[in-house]
Amino acid sequence: MKIQYRDKEIIILSGVYEPAEDSFLMVEAVLREVQRSDSILEIGTGSGIVSIEYMAQVIATDISPRAVKCAKLNGIDVISNQGKIRFNRL
Repeated sequence: MKIQYRDKEIIILSGVYEPAEDSFLMVEAVLREVQRSDSILEIGTGSGIVSIEYMAQVIATDISPRAVKCAKLNGIDVISNQGKIRFNRL
């Protein structure tokens, strides 16, 4: 499936969260609040819609291989740990 958001076509694979009002509000907040010199860590990037709009100094992550594939199809470099999360006791 594909959706149009702003001037971009976003690919959404089955099993990946389809951007909705909360996603669009997040994009608007990022564009309003974040400076171009800032860095962003997007956890749970899904389709990559926030990263697609910002595209500068973004580290996008997701544990879902399907979401990683989706974000990559949308031109986002994604860091994935393939669902393996490890916590170290401090």
